[in-house]
Amino acid sequence: MHIPLHAILQLTTRHALFAIATFGLASHCIFRRREPVNAIVLVALLVLLPAIFSLLLAPHYSVAKAIALSFITYFSTLFTSILAYRVSPFHPLAQYPGPLICKVSAFWMAWVAKTGKRHVYMQRLHDQYGDVVRTGIPFIVDP
Repeated sequence: MHIPLHAILQLTTRHALFAIATFGLASHCIFRRREPVNAIVLVALLVLLPAIFSLLLAPHYSVAKAIALSFITYFSTLFTSILAYRVSPFHPLAQYPGPLICKVSAFWMAWVAKTGKRHVYMQRLHDQYGDVVRTGIPFIVDP
């Protein structure tokens, strides 16, 4: 079934936003499965896709507003999907206990390390959660 381009560009605002959000979810799946590190692939996923999908909003908004709304929708969906996955029971490290902030981001442990008190914090985590503690996105620590 062939859908003409002019029909795609005449989606309602709601349908256009839904399409952009769907591709945000699809991008999360690509990042999760393939972990792209090639700069061209990263630029395509993080810049070109939302820029191209702003065309879906162009009939409804000014160019600047369409681009902004496309990027906001795309990245909001992508980040929400990533956060939901990291705290879900489907994550490979879901079985390991640890603070919520450590499950969603590695920045907290970097901040703790910056203070010079990482060893004190790690001891508190082991006292609270036991021998094995999830301290970052891909990390678990045992004493």
